[in-house]
Amino acid sequence: MTSGKPDESDVESVLPGVDSGNGSTDPTGSAGRVPRYPQQLEYQRSPSSPAPDQSQQLWEGNPWGARFTPTTEQTSRTEPSQTPPTRNEAPHAQPYQQPGGNRSFVPGSGTRLLTPLVFAGLALIVLLAAGVVGVVSWRNNNQHQTTGAPVTAADAVTGYLQALAAGDASKALGYLADRPASTSLMSDEVLAASAKSAPITGISVPAVKPEAQIVRASYRLGDRSVHSTFIAHRVNGRYLIENGFLTIDLSTLPSTLPLAVNGVRVTSNAVAVLPGSYTLTARSRYLGLAGDPVFTITGPQDVPTIAVRPELTTGGQHAVRAAVSAAVADCLDSTRIDAGCGLRLGDRAPDGSKIVDGTVRRRLSHGAKAKLDDLEATPDPADPRRATAPLGSGAVLTTARCQAKVRPGGSKKDSKKQKPVTRSCVISGTGTALATPLIDLSASDLRLSWQ
Repeated sequence: MTSGKPDESDVESVLPGVDSGNGSTDPTGSAGRVPRYPQQLEYQRSPSSPAPDQSQQLWEGNPWGARFTPTTEQTSRTEPSQTPPTRNEAPHAQPYQQPGGNRSFVPGSGTRLLTPLVFAGLALIVLLAAGVVGVVSWRNNNQHQTTGAPVTAADAVTGYLQALAAGDASKALGYLADRPASTSLMSDEVLAASAKSAPITGISVPAVKPEAQIVRASYRLGDRSVHSTFIAHRVNGRYLIENGFLTIDLSTLPSTLPLAVNGVRVTSNAVAVLPGSYTLTARSRYLGLAGDPVFTITGPQDVPTIAVRPELTTGGQHAVRAAVSAAVADCLDSTRIDAGCGLRLGDRAPDGSKIVDGTVRRRLSHGAKAKLDDLEATPDPADPRRATAPLGSGAVLTTARCQAKVRPGGSKKDSKKQKPVTRSCVISGTGTALATPLIDLSASDLRLSWQ
């Protein structure tokens, strides 16, 4: 091609079957050819420059720079030609005529205008979806952080055991589905005493499925290896443990015995405790517990055996021995017929002479003195606040001044005028042995009575 104008044969079309300007179409023409349009070819040649005629406008997005004539009428969309393409012919856009004017354009030629809008819409949808996901995720995370709701039953058991190991009683109680009527033994102080005796370490809780309710956990309680099974249910969106505490029966111990567990006073025969180590003590100045007062709750399946009995402590025995010795000493110092401590004499000596009150002398036998020095008090099983201290053969050597009438060989009349003769006599029998002391241990100062 040598001329400055393009050869019409060189122009390839993507619009087969377009009106050539004389009202005819070429439905049988070969695909890829288009009738010649001088004006289109002119603007095809220089698509970036507008036509000299300013009344014509380039339609932005038209790749071929097609011109159209604006009209004053409203444009309305009409359906494209319904002529179907042939079997072997690819479908092509068909032109259609706008009513009321000679404006014509090719459907689909505005894809450049629609494409940014489509991408903008898609981007908006993606942003909205991401925002919804972000809000849901934030709400879920925020709810998890606020409520601490375990995701699975294993999470609940792990948090529960970790709270026990840390001595955080309130947090541990938060994992329980039900709380006992009294939580007096579920405090930080009680758990601290437990950790001092037998800390919880080596916690291992295998993961379970989200719907699982049975969790097997292992840990160490002091020097003991523990394997426990916990049951947890989902309650109000979180997992709670059903068997997280155990109730201990103390009814075998006397109800009058003041008791404490890990230093906290017990006010009931049934007490609820968490897994841990516990020491049972008597809240008394003089009493203790014989046997093994330390027991452990390793887990929900552990039912400890508490085999203890009340007894006087070493200090209590010393206090009782001192109180009884002091009371016996006072009784021995008395010269009255009734001196106390079970030392109450009759009015007459064994020989029938009258015992003079205020003249009695008493002293312990060697056996009674040895028994007093080794005195051992025993709490009453029915009421440990009272103790007895048998003295055995606590014989007391007793003498007194006794009066006896002496009848000389004179007349009866003379004998009536004679005064009674007073002499020393040995008293035996009733009132010459110490009674059994009864000690009231409920008061700070021991009170004694005798039987």
